[in-house]
Amino acid sequence: METKNKVKETSKRAFNYFFKKKLITTIIVSVFAIGIGVTAGIVIDKFFIGQTATNYDDLNQDDYTMDVNKLLIKYEALGHLDDYTTKLKSYEMINIGFGLYSRHTNALAVTHGSVTAAGQEQTIRDANIKVGDNYLDEQISCSGIVQVAVRSYQDQEGVTVLRGNNISKEKASWPNQGERYTLEDFTNVFGRVPAQPSIFLISKKTVKSANITRDGKDYIIETQLTKKSSVLNYVKQMKAISDLKDLPTFNEVRVTFKFDENLLIKEMHTHEDYFARTSSGIGSTVVGGQDVIYYVDGDYKIPSENENFNYNYEEGGATIC
Repeated sequence: METKNKVKETSKRAFNYFFKKKLITTIIVSVFAIGIGVTAGIVIDKFFIGQTATNYDDLNQDDYTMDVNKLLIKYEALGHLDDYTTKLKSYEMINIGFGLYSRHTNALAVTHGSVTAAGQEQTIRDANIKVGDNYLDEQISCSGIVQVAVRSYQDQEGVTVLRGNNISKEKASWPNQGERYTLEDFTNVFGRVPAQPSIFLISKKTVKSANITRDGKDYIIETQLTKKSSVLNYVKQMKAISDLKDLPTFNEVRVTFKFDENLLIKEMHTHEDYFARTSSGIGSTVVGGQDVIYYVDGDYKIPSENENFNYNYEEGGATIC
């Protein structure tokens, strides 16, 4: 009887050890999957399983989107001003800044980020390249547990999505063929096409507060955005690229923009606090940020399937390594 009890107790301990180890591993993998494609440095606060997902079906994107072309006409009618804050609201300045950026034939945005969760670090890289009427948006997310890489090539007809393998911190191997979307279908799934420079919806309705200061001739606009309407496109992108069960729920969105004296966008820095749950049902509260640098008029090259983007890019350098 004593021997049987010992065997029974040993088996119970072994099962408990295996179960706990399996659960912890599943949590770590799931948490890293949450950060993939977000292009943000993320710190995991704590894990949840049963938080209710946010319903975004009551929101219409058109209600929170400004007509950038009309804003650019207004901007041009003003002529050059020493202080655009005397004639423009913060949300107008932000949209004009991205509109001016989009007018350039060649443009480039490079994002660096990192994730720390359960003692593990995950790096995140994003590159958005415009060369004429062709665009590439690339996301690479890599840790010792999770490696994900996605490329979206946009032309005038649609978008081709490739998912990489053999992934390292800033490189991946890419297939020769991918999944083809119409522009409309891609927007419905991923939130925005690569030609759109901002993932956030910026308007009078989505900017809760804004503070504008000057750094020399540059404009610094610090904003607090709404928790639902401003991220309507963003949450779609997160779900499409990451292994998420439903759309994330945001608790806070703070974004700081930097523009030059003519209102051309130069930098964007974000702080994000949200809850996300993977397809396994395990979720967490996530706090993160991203740092984006914008360039224009360079000799940028869109990498082919056999090439990798140079994330050590410096202005005037090569975009392919």
